[in-house]
Amino acid sequence: GLSATTEDVAKFGQLYLRRGLWDGRPLVPAAWVDAATARQVANGTGPGGADWAQGYGYLFWRCRHGAYRADGKDGQFCVVLPEADVVVAMTAHLEDMQAELDLVWDHLLPAIG
Repeated sequence: GLSATTEDVAKFGQLYLRRGLWDGRPLVPAAWVDAATARQVANGTGPGGADWAQGYGYLFWRCRHGAYRADGKDGQFCVVLPEADVVVAMTAHLEDMQAELDLVWDHLLPAIG
């Protein structure tokens, strides 16, 4: 039931990208961030290595490319790419969130790296 702007979703992702630090101050223990975003539960293989089959942490889904994401209702989510030091926040009303993630992997990721 959280209502957040796309900018706020990005800030949430940034907090996790920085392992719980905000403006240099610890808000969330780094150990919790590490545990919450790690694969805690396997959830199958999915077609073509889909992002939905990369595992689940504590309220975070694992993704391909070493990323993880927080999903919201109706296509609101942020993708955290620690290796690239990037957060991607999206707000959309979609039927197929995998298609939107594929756009990130196919177009944004190559431009970042």
